[in-house]
Formats: sequence, structure tokens, C-alpha cells
Amino acid sequence: MFIFSVTKWQSRKLLIIFVALVVAIIIAVGLFIWFKANAETAEYDGIRYSTSAHNEYEIRKFPQQFGLKVNDKPNYVKNIIIPEHFNAAYEDYNALQNLVGLDLEKYKGKECQLYNFSLTEYQNKENVSVNLIICDEKIIGGDISEELYDGFILSLSGEIE
Repeated sequence: MFIFSVTKWQSRKLLIIFVALVVAIIIAVGLFIWFKANAETAEYDGIRYSTSAHNEYEIRKFPQQFGLKVNDKPNYVKNIIIPEHFNAAYEDYNALQNLVGLDLEKYKGKECQLYNFSLTEYQNKENVSVNLIICDEKIIGGDISEELYDGFILSLSGEIE
């Protein structure tokens, strides 16, 4: 038989240690969930890629992860707002994002920046560009599009919905 006894002071000390450990575990789990939700990566075809957009260099280098080469300077940068409610066009556009592990749903109602870069080459076609949507220093969406009235629009991986 084993008997374990503690004084009143020791029991308070053990209770304080136990509560501190529980609080530390809760904080650690919360931070893990928060960092995972806000990670600057996405996954496409089993490969993780960076969505970091802290500066124009990172933004310009982003398309290279999909084998795309862009000009050094963007054609334009403009502010856009992701709509609170998606219409059919935005649902289709978000489906393109989902193909490469991105999702605009989390950014509804947020103001973002749209960067447009010309591609240096794309399947022997001219007037093809990459659009990148940036919010909170993170690339949240984008596409490859042909700048013609009846031109194509593809996911960043070149797939179509």
C-alpha cells in the first residue's frame, strides 16, 4: 500500500501548476490553429508553395512556382473589393482558385490589390497575362488570362474548371 500526503500549501501549489499547464496547452493549441489558418503557403498537386506577398519581389516571383515567367514590372496595380456575396461569375472564378489550393471565400468583403503582369511567353501566344490578388500581404488568388474579348481564363496551373 502506498500513501501520499500533502500539506495544504503543497496542494495549492500543485493546483496552480496544474492550472498553469492547462492554460499553456490551451494557448499552444490556439496558436497552432491560428498559425495554420494564417500560414503563407497553399498546396497544389501535393506540393506546398509560398503565398507570401510582403514585397513586389515576392509577388513577381510567385508565378515561377507554376512555371510562369513574368515581366519585371506589373502592368498595373489596382485596389479591388472581394464581394460579400458571390454571383455565378465569382463562384466560377473561385472554383479556378480551388484548383490550386486557394480560396477567396475567407476574404469576402475585404479590400485587396490586383497585380497584372505580362507573361514573357505562354504557349506561343501573345497578350497573355497573370493576375494576382493580394490581401494582407498574402496571395489569395490569381489567373492566367488572354487579353482578348473572347480570350481564355485559366487557373494559375493552366487548368480550366
